[in-house]
Amino acid sequence: MVRAALAPFQDLGVAGAVPSTSRAVGGTDGTWHTNLDTYERIVPEDARQAATVIAAAVWHVVNREQMLPRFTKEQMPPSVAAPR
Repeated sequence: MVRAALAPFQDLGVAGAVPSTSRAVGGTDGTWHTNLDTYERIVPEDARQAATVIAAAVWHVVNREQMLPRFTKEQMPPSVAAPR
């Protein structure tokens, strides 16, 4: 469902979405999302493009006719403790 919402943005370099049942959180990618990731390093066009893609994907998801798929209690992946 998210992959379908992101498909129109492939020409912008959006890679799509991969389904996962993991609750693990991702890592960092260099200076992004670290103490070096400061306001003056924001690339305005990248921020505008990301905001557009996110807004369109959210709009697509919330306007679906069907409910979002849910895990049953038995299918729910175990919690992963956050690294310290």
